[in-house]
Amino acid sequence: MNSSVSSEHCHKAAIHDSVEMEVSQLKDIQAEPRKSNEPSPILNDPEKVEVSELKERFSLTGMIGLYFSLGAAPLAVGSYTTLILGVGGGAFLFWGTVVGVVFQIFIALSLAEIASAFPHSIGMSHWIAQLAPPEWKRGLSYWASAVTMLQTQFDGASFWIITVRVVTATVSVFTSGSTNLENWQIYLIIAGFVLAGVLINSHDTLLSGYAKYNNSMAYVINGTIIYQVVSLLVRSSPKQSASSVFLSVDNQTGWTNDGVVFLFSTIPGISVVSGFNYVAHMAEDMPEPRRTVPLTLIAVTLLNSVTSVAMIVVLLFCTVNKEALYEPIGGMPLAQILWDGHRSLPLTGINMLLMSVIFVTGGLGFISCSSRLVWQVTKHGGLAFARVFGHVNPKTQIPQNAVFFVGTTTILISLLQVGTQTALNALMGFSFLCVAFSYGVSILLLVVRGRHLLPQNRYLNLGRLGLPVNLVALAWIILSSVFLCFPTTLPVQADTMNYAAPVFFGFLLFFVPNWYFYSKKHYVTPSKMAF
Repeated sequence: MNSSVSSEHCHKAAIHDSVEMEVSQLKDIQAEPRKSNEPSPILNDPEKVEVSELKERFSLTGMIGLYFSLGAAPLAVGSYTTLILGVGGGAFLFWGTVVGVVFQIFIALSLAEIASAFPHSIGMSHWIAQLAPPEWKRGLSYWASAVTMLQTQFDGASFWIITVRVVTATVSVFTSGSTNLENWQIYLIIAGFVLAGVLINSHDTLLSGYAKYNNSMAYVINGTIIYQVVSLLVRSSPKQSASSVFLSVDNQTGWTNDGVVFLFSTIPGISVVSGFNYVAHMAEDMPEPRRTVPLTLIAVTLLNSVTSVAMIVVLLFCTVNKEALYEPIGGMPLAQILWDGHRSLPLTGINMLLMSVIFVTGGLGFISCSSRLVWQVTKHGGLAFARVFGHVNPKTQIPQNAVFFVGTTTILISLLQVGTQTALNALMGFSFLCVAFSYGVSILLLVVRGRHLLPQNRYLNLGRLGLPVNLVALAWIILSSVFLCFPTTLPVQADTMNYAAPVFFGFLLFFVPNWYFYSKKHYVTPSKMAF
């Protein structure tokens, strides 16, 4: 028996020494200088593991706070209350949100299981590389990198635009609506916030402070929700009837089929319970990503789901003046509902101030997550200048150049604030199609090639429920991708047309020459990480 134990101990020691030697060799290779535009030599050998280069600044609680603030779902869902004005009414908005949230949970469970099996800060590109057939993995992984990069860049810009609208709506509340900023003025405010976000995300001490601050964000958001719900229920009068909230349908879209309009009403649920890949992109910033990533993803998905549905019910009952939503204060429907319901400047003002803090915090998180993805995609040869944007500052352990890249693109994309709402809506729809592609391909490969490809020792194992959950998630992704390309009103005009699909394929065209002139030679599929 002692001989057996001794033998087993020696075997484990040998494995440990082997892993330590491999990691040491990888670090030595990583330290070697390389030419500009070339990915790291580590990546040239698919059998090698990759070494984490970032400091673990975020705890599980901090990641939950960061991810919760990214969407600010129970607060963001208020922006969809305008759907009660002829796009299904209160009943469709409530039941559509419930349906959207439920099916999004199936996607979250599917991706959480994959993330626990293959943790990597490049996210879906790595998952697809692990699940795809050998002859397909490089191409599919590249295109997953492309669409995910586009999605995160445009998501971040859209979120900052909405954040500044919340801030300016707060100013409008305190000035009784007398403050009317021009679009170019709002754009300058957006640029200022983004530059501040870049500073925080590129500075070691400031980023560490932001990470610790996120430990309390879940409490801040839930506290804001409770305050908002209680104050509205107490102050708003008269309240809407239960029949108008749960049964009344108002279809003035021009679509004769109410089923199509109901599908439009699932968009709030899809929108507020989404962004699942952002947690994965922070894998190197947290301890035990095999455990922390799926736990964060599931915890926040459930938080967003429950609080968003509860908030929709409260807002529908407490919308005192529906007509005012056509021209809400500061362009924010939720601000108008709060103003009409509270009939009090202090109550409304405190609500809006808390929302502003939460949204700004979420904007900082978008820069954090997006920069990790840019760094990884560039490091693997998905874009040129690998030595610049694929570089991590060894002193701060932050991909600072990638942070600067994200800040620059966010400011440029935010120029849409000066343009039309139609352009902004098209880009938001475009983001939905991007995630539909990357999420859908990941789950499709798992279903088609078999769940046996997932390691048995993964932290999250759905077991026998896995395949049914994957199939439901896949069916929902396909269905939602179709109706998200439909215009919400008929007949279609230039300003009501849904441009999501043309914009999606238009931006992808950039990555075609990028593949042939650069990435076809340099792109290397992500390998497993030595966490």
